[in-house]
Amino acid sequence: MNAVLQVLAQTQDLVNYMVSEFFYEDLNQNSINQGQIAKEIAQLLGVIWSRKFRYVSPHRFRNAVSARRRDFGGMRMHDAHEFIILLLEWLHDDLNIAAAAGAPPQRPSADNLPDHEAGEAVWRQFRRANDSIVTRLFHGLQKSTLLCTACGFESATFETFSLLSLPLALPAAGRASLYHCLDQYVRGDLINDWSCPKCRRRHDVYKKLDLWRLPPVVILHLKRFSFAGSTARKAHAQVSFPLRDLDLSQLAIGPHPDSHSLVYDLYGVVEHHGSQHSGHYTAYCFNHPAASWLFIDDTVVKESSAASVRDATAYLLCYSAREVA
Repeated sequence: MNAVLQVLAQTQDLVNYMVSEFFYEDLNQNSINQGQIAKEIAQLLGVIWSRKFRYVSPHRFRNAVSARRRDFGGMRMHDAHEFIILLLEWLHDDLNIAAAAGAPPQRPSADNLPDHEAGEAVWRQFRRANDSIVTRLFHGLQKSTLLCTACGFESATFETFSLLSLPLALPAAGRASLYHCLDQYVRGDLINDWSCPKCRRRHDVYKKLDLWRLPPVVILHLKRFSFAGSTARKAHAQVSFPLRDLDLSQLAIGPHPDSHSLVYDLYGVVEHHGSQHSGHYTAYCFNHPAASWLFIDDTVVKESSAASVRDATAYLLCYSAREVA
């Protein structure tokens, strides 16, 4: 929990919005948490950025979370990937100002529409019901294409995301790179025993993903944990990743945004130490005012180097887009 909170505390646009208390104008008292999670996050970020304390223990926030999800209470380790998804969902729900917020989700028909029209229709429908600092910063759109290996029929759908879970693409020799993982993600995989709506037979189907609309903040989750029945495994492989100049423009096939570029700089890393059964999370965060990296391990906060960040065994990577020049 602490490591996730640390990287969110370095998400500058989110911090500026919450600490300035603009969020009170958007607070949704009818949300499932009645705005309480947003209030607790704002209070916590305010204390962190007051710079009065070397470290802050988020007891109030932890109590607020565990009161709503008992599995996130106590002192045992919780999955950082699951927690950041939950936290962003709650924060969005507390701050959603969309006129159609709470309405049953509807997927507009994209049959026989060109990709650009279908993608924009799905995005407009999503934004009608979802308008918050979370959707504006973290949410994007991807295209999923299923190709029947028997008759060649293609079925394309568009779906939103708040983070991307990447497979660990490990070459036969040498160290994997984040670009390898991204390539493997969009390349897709075979899905067994799919029922084709055209030839009416069950076949293997090839699923391919394309990034359509990328948000200002991209969170990348490296899938280090795998499960086969009751057996869990963790991959400890090193994955190299850029601290600056992560260029996603070649992977984004949809319209490029006017508000930000598709070149991203790293500002947060969450590491998992230990095995698939137990462990501990730490974080590297880029402190923008000081223009330096920090290593954070609960109450331990110390300056770090770019070299140490590069050597991290990353589990979550947080990138922010550069502004359009």
